[in-house]
Amino acid sequence: MPPGRYVIHRRMSGSGGIAQIAIGQGEERSLEGADFTSASLEALARKGGAADEEPDHVAAAPAGRHHELSAGFAVGTSSQYGFTQSPHVRYAYSFGRWALAFGGALEMANAEGEITSEKTVTPMGTVAVEPRWTLGRTLLRVGGGLRAGAIMQTITRKDASEIGRAGYPAESKNTAFVWGPEVYVALRLLSTRSESVAGLFLDLEARGNLSFFQRADSLEAVPAVFGGISAGLRF
Repeated sequence: MPPGRYVIHRRMSGSGGIAQIAIGQGEERSLEGADFTSASLEALARKGGAADEEPDHVAAAPAGRHHELSAGFAVGTSSQYGFTQSPHVRYAYSFGRWALAFGGALEMANAEGEITSEKTVTPMGTVAVEPRWTLGRTLLRVGGGLRAGAIMQTITRKDASEIGRAGYPAESKNTAFVWGPEVYVALRLLSTRSESVAGLFLDLEARGNLSFFQRADSLEAVPAVFGGISAGLRF
């Protein structure tokens, strides 16, 4: 034990006793019955023993759980694609009423034209900062940040057999860098309100983003909105 003053409690047969000792560096002490003074059980129930005593060593408060890991699924729409789906994973580190979050998502969309069928797959990475407000077992998260990735587009001609005979390719593939801002709001349901123990949570989230990418000689901006659900662990 570290050096300092200590209050020792003893309970035997319905009665109690208190001993106050001081221990120096490297010192060992053995207590006997004569070292204890009589005390009521009510006095023993008070933290630290006697009411006017303030011990040198107080048990540390339980450490908070700062790490969060979650996975979920979202669906949305954009000005370019009517329907987009996106599985995602997310890690966050919380400190007080703030958190720093990192995530990854895979956005997938399809579009049908008269003579072409378009499919896009976009892996994305995200980073965001979010303030938080807690009410019981409910946590409100509001965040904003940046996202970036690569949009991979595959266009297939529906008249592939005809243009194939003419020597033209029936399929073309393109890749472009995509980036932009993102904002979101989420309501979290917690399995426990205590931040000192590990716990599960469920997030209901709405988000909006703006994606910039180069098409031919112009920079295009595509707005999108998503709604999703995810489950995770605070540890």
